[in-house]
Amino acid sequence: MDNNKIQKISHYIIVLLLVILWFIMMFFPEQMDTMNFKIFFSISLACSMIYSFCRKKYFPMQKDCKTEKFVCTFLIILLFLRLLFLKN
Repeated sequence: MDNNKIQKISHYIIVLLLVILWFIMMFFPEQMDTMNFKIFFSISLACSMIYSFCRKKYFPMQKDCKTEKFVCTFLIILLFLRLLFLKN
């Protein structure tokens, strides 16, 4: 495999992990206090950080698309509003 394919696959895996985290926090907030969630959350964030450092070093020419940034911002705002106003 070439570097571009490896980079895309790793990008989609990281995005999938973060979307799963968002889904759990959005629709199952009671699960956030469990140890399994905390471990999954820690692993996902560590993978995201490692990916971001590797991306800066090995793929400096690649840029994030504006749509991806907008969707991430929108999902974070939805999660914030959900946790702020709809407490169980």
